[in-house]
Amino acid sequence: MQDFKLLTRQLLETYLGSDTLSDVAIQDFLDSNASIIGTGKQEFFKNIEHFLNSFKFDVEKRKDVHFEFKDLEIEENIVDDHCVFVYGSVQIYGLYDKEVPIMHLDSRFTIVYGIRDGKW
Repeated sequence: MQDFKLLTRQLLETYLGSDTLSDVAIQDFLDSNASIIGTGKQEFFKNIEHFLNSFKFDVEKRKDVHFEFKDLEIEENIVDDHCVFVYGSVQIYGLYDKEVPIMHLDSRFTIVYGIRDGKW
């Protein structure tokens, strides 16, 4: 079975580590009909296209701000052979010009993994 803790770490690294639009590869982790719900009222995306439009705008807007994370804690719950949900917490840091700390967030996440077309 898939290593869901590793997959989740890679997803977060891709999501937070995208500093330019050419780096955006988050869609490689998500199904085309994925629902993504963030913490803000406007962060409710019913499909990957809607999410990517917002995500690309955010990456453009933050230009000199680089995100890193630490203290990643991940738990997984295997529902059955076709469904796993992963949840956890993480500390996210925003660094201006990759040096000056300007933001610190204690965050949490939940991800539901399922099999589509034979792959997770």
